[in-house]
Amino acid sequence: MCFFVFVASLPILKPIVVKARTKKGKSMFAFKLLKNVTKVVLPIAVGGGLIDASHGLLHSPAPATLEILSMKGLFFFGGPVMGELATPTGVAILSNLVDISTMYVPPLKSKG
Repeated sequence: MCFFVFVASLPILKPIVVKARTKKGKSMFAFKLLKNVTKVVLPIAVGGGLIDASHGLLHSPAPATLEILSMKGLFFFGGPVMGELATPTGVAILSNLVDISTMYVPPLKSKG
């Protein structure tokens, strides 16, 4: 079994919105290349506190972010900084790309 593990404490969209080139030179999202791989996400850092927006103070994480995380059963944690680390859009994209949400990196076997 092969695993691709997302390190979710990094900004969520950076490793996702990466394009890869196929041998024919056509552009495609990197995750299409991983269709035969189990994609695993570790707990997502969502931040915390209040954000001073143009229309007032907003809670972080946003209620929509928490709802998506709860609906999809993804593990998450507050912090490690005050502010928004996971947006509703980023969490929605991530939740539809991964196969498994786990607290720890699953057992892996290196090649070689």
